[in-house]
Amino acid sequence: MRISPLRMALVSIAFAAAASAPAAAQRGDRTRETVYDQSFNVSAGDRLVVDVGDMDVRVESGSAARIHVIAWAKDHAFARDIYEEMRFSAGASGGTLTIETDEPRNWSYDWQEWQRRGGASFTAIVTVPERFDLDLKTGDGDVTVGSFNGAVAVNTGDGDVRLESVSGPEIRLRTGDGDVTAESLDAPTISLDTGDGDLIVRQASGAVTASSGDGDIRIEVGRYEGLSIRTGDGDVTVFADPSIRANVDVNGEDLSMGRSFTLSGRIEEDRLSGTLNGGGPELRIRTGDGSVSIRGR
Repeated sequence: MRISPLRMALVSIAFAAAASAPAAAQRGDRTRETVYDQSFNVSAGDRLVVDVGDMDVRVESGSAARIHVIAWAKDHAFARDIYEEMRFSAGASGGTLTIETDEPRNWSYDWQEWQRRGGASFTAIVTVPERFDLDLKTGDGDVTVGSFNGAVAVNTGDGDVRLESVSGPEIRLRTGDGDVTAESLDAPTISLDTGDGDLIVRQASGAVTASSGDGDIRIEVGRYEGLSIRTGDGDVTVFADPSIRANVDVNGEDLSMGRSFTLSGRIEEDRLSGTLNGGGPELRIRTGDGSVSIRGR
């Protein structure tokens, strides 16, 4: 299968603050040029839908909606040709702001030309109001989200996912082969999945489901409404208030629980089972070949 040169390029969507960088700024030996800059009429509570092929997506909250796309290249004529072939489009209608690319199956250049002309990367700077729903999809890029209040869904094929502070009715994050990191997540349902990366959440409040094919998982629990964790071959570390009420079922190679917790049940070399403080929502952890540590906070 032929891999497009664009798939190998670095493509990023950055915070609005990046738009104020000097025009002479450089990324390596590439300089910047604006290829798209448009503002849109939206309202708080509307929805942002992004469906792009091989772009990173980074979104920040602000007072208005704006999309500003920058090309980074040594040969800006080549970069403009690439941008045209990406068929980037954006528009607002019926309470939804949409950003899309429609990349061709066969590009008009090959890998040798991509290298000879220095390639190109693109930064699309996206700003929307803080109270906004986000539905973000990218084929092979990173996704970064600032502070938002709304339903958030992120799906990327092969990139990292980073969130600051997000609260809403539901949070769903998935990456095929990247890391997931978040400062604060608060929702009745929180779903986190990475095929082969690490998962780190500094505070998660709600019913949390987290899985990694082969990475470490580290979560600090805020409001406890249940926690289910699975990793194929990584270590798991959970920080929680010892006063939580939970039904515990933990399996792993090396298990430990802080002294501030009082488990009523069975403590074995590779399994912990029983209840904390009379029982409550399930605390279930599985790791194939890693350690599990439950610590007080």
